[in-house]
This record gives sequence, C-alpha cells and structure tokens, in this order.
Amino acid sequence: MSSFLPWLLVLVTISGPPAPAPSVDFSGVHEFASIVAILKGDQEPSPEAWARLFRTPGYAALTRSEFPESFFKDRFRLVFMPSRARELHEALQSEEGWRGAYLRHYLRVRDLWDDIMLYVEDPPADHLLAEARRRALEYLPPTVPDHIPPVAFVVFAPDARGYVPVVLDVLNAMDKEEEELLLWLAHEFHHYYRNAILSYHRQALDPADEHILWVFDQLQAEGTANQVNLKEAFKDLEELGRRWPAFVEGYLASGDVIRTMDSFLVRMEAGEEDWVELGLALRRSIPSSGHPTGFFMANLIAQELGRDRLVREVGNPFAFLRSYHEAALLSQGREGPPLSDAALRVVEEVERKYASPGASSSVR
Repeated sequence: MSSFLPWLLVLVTISGPPAPAPSVDFSGVHEFASIVAILKGDQEPSPEAWARLFRTPGYAALTRSEFPESFFKDRFRLVFMPSRARELHEALQSEEGWRGAYLRHYLRVRDLWDDIMLYVEDPPADHLLAEARRRALEYLPPTVPDHIPPVAFVVFAPDARGYVPVVLDVLNAMDKEEEELLLWLAHEFHHYYRNAILSYHRQALDPADEHILWVFDQLQAEGTANQVNLKEAFKDLEELGRRWPAFVEGYLASGDVIRTMDSFLVRMEAGEEDWVELGLALRRSIPSSGHPTGFFMANLIAQELGRDRLVREVGNPFAFLRSYHEAALLSQGREGPPLSDAALRVVEEVERKYASPGASSSVR
C-alpha cells in the first residue's frame, strides 16, 4: 500500500451504482528519489534501479506511448550528477523549445526537492478526483467507463498526459491553486475517457498515415478537452492572453492555420507529392499540438451546431472536421474558413481506412 495513498481510496458515486475506488500512485516519485540519491553521489544507477523506475505505472505509460527511456536517463544524469555541471550549463545555454523547458523544469525539481516530498506526504483533498470526473463528463457521452481514472504522479515535464493511468507531474501539480489543479485534472480525464471510446482503430495505424491522423485526432481531442478547462477563462480573452500568450496568439491565428491545413490536404488529395512528407509538413503547421486551433474549431461547432454535436461525436475526429466545416458554412466564413471539397475527400479517405464498423459518419 505504500504506493497508493489512503486519502484517495474512497468510493465515489457520480451517478447510478458506486464507481470503483480510485487510485493515486506515487511509486514513480519514490523510485525517482532513489535514482536521484545515486546520481547525486556521481554514481550510475544499476540497470535494475532504472528498470524499477520505468516499471512504475506513470513512467511505463510515458515510455510506452511517447518517450524513450534514454531521454529520461540522459536528462536526469545531466541535472543531478555533480560531474555534469559544465555540460548542464552548456545545455541550458543552447537547448530551446520543449527540450529546454523540460531541462529547466528538472532544475526546479532539484531545487525544490524537499518541498516535493512534503507534498507527496500531504497531497490535495480527495474530492478533486470526483469533481474532475464530473466536469469532464459534461463533454462526454454516457458510454464512457464508469470509474474515476487511475492517476500516477511522476517527474517528467511541466505538463500532464491523459494516458492509462493519467500521468501528472508532481511539481506542476504543486504549482497550481486548487481550482486550476481541478481543471487540469478534468482536462486529462476527458482525454482518458475519450481514448476509451474512439470510433477508429488507432492500433491499425499505417505509418504513412501517422502525421495526418495525429493532426485530425489532436484537433478534436485538445479542442474538446479545452472546453472543460478553458471555456470560462476564455470569456476574458485579455486576461487569458496575459497568462497564456502563445495559446491566445495561436487561437487568433486559427483561420490562417486552417487555410494552411486545407492547402496541404488539397496537395495530398492531388497525389502528385509524397504523402508522408506532406503529412509531416501538415503536422508541423499546427501550433501547440492542436490546442488553440482545435479550441477555435470546437467553439465554432458549439456556437453554430450546439454542444451536443461535440459530445455526440467526441470519439470521431473525422466527424469533428466535418462538423467544423458545417459550422463554418453556417457562419458564412465570418468566424472561420470552411474546408475545401478536396480536403473533405482526404478526411473521408483516411476515415475509410480506420473507422470502426458502425462508427457514425453521418455528419456532413
């Protein structure tokens, strides 16, 4: 039981029968602490010590889905081994983007380690999980699993992931006030539940379609999940811009981003250029992993077609794009550009390859 906190092992009833008791796992933080103790002594952890870290639920989910184990090993060595101080200084001067952000995050973890361990011993109130589920369910159909997602705390980034389990960075959680942490959890819970009811076969992915399917999926996944945690904040765009300037900048540029996306899809439909290279260029043209553009598209769908449309097709990214197109037509292009016929044909082509039998494709 040392990895699961008793304060969260409670029965929570959302509706109907009691849901299974939720679990919150801190084993990733504890194994990380063991690794750090070795690295601080300028020693290399044994293969068994690394293996224990990557077997914890949070790190297992991250390395299974996104990060190679070598990424964490290299970063942790760089930050915590005293003999790597010069190399760390050089990396801080040269590394930009998400890599630089992650590195600076690990430095904060190093400097706030005692506070982190105190947080692990006295985490936030257990009611956050039930309330986060309730808020996520506002943008989900009744077919989602009837339980609170398992949650695993680790050290990985100033971020979170809606994997199985939902992965939260412990320092990022510490940085948030209760309401902000609640909204953050609700956003990730929405991803968790949506992933359980997808209407296409993600496991059957042809590597040639990886980039285009990623774009379609991210636009819907982030656009809809952001309804959960940003809808209220969006009412004060000026304040939102002060807190997240890159997000608001990306949001305001959504019309141009969608036109660029459409142009890539037109070229893909023409078949005269390499599909994979065009898909990669399309992926690179979508800012912030689809968060602002997807939110723009979801807002327009909700405005013109109603929130029920977002909820009904929440597991179908192809329907999401068609719904956006329909909403853009209803707004006569004032809010956002509709998609071209060629772009819609590409959406349908990819959908035919991956849609589950019986998946809804009625939205035109």
